[in-house]
Amino acid sequence: MFKNFKIILFLVLLIEIALFIMIGELIGVFFTLLFVVLSMIVGFILLKKLSAKTMQQMQAMMQKGQLPSIDFFHHSMLTIASILLIVPGFFTDLIAILLFIPKTRPIISKLFSKINPTRKKQTKQKEDIIEGEYWKNNDDNSKHLE
Repeated sequence: MFKNFKIILFLVLLIEIALFIMIGELIGVFFTLLFVVLSMIVGFILLKKLSAKTMQQMQAMMQKGQLPSIDFFHHSMLTIASILLIVPGFFTDLIAILLFIPKTRPIISKLFSKINPTRKKQTKQKEDIIEGEYWKNNDDNSKHLE
């Protein structure tokens, strides 16, 4: 069930390691680490602000009797983007930046819905019906039931 997730996680880790090596050689170890720490700080700040704002909007919508829909989707994507900024790495930062751009959110959402490991496939199931008769034994008297 989680086979796709494991493969994707492994590939992301390999990409992150390769990018760390390449960018570290280009700009140096100090600036590479500085960039990672700064993106983590920005991610924490955004996560704090966005999560509070999302909760307030959800509470307001529920008090009005409305179900959170598209707004909740966009705020969820922004929250995920903030979390991705906190995760050390350049590839996850790139995905986070793409999630902050409103036009790219539906595209990324469709991409991840295709590879979602928890997505259930609808299959037709046949019902097994077994017809028969049985007898209930009470002491020595056997009665036939239909």
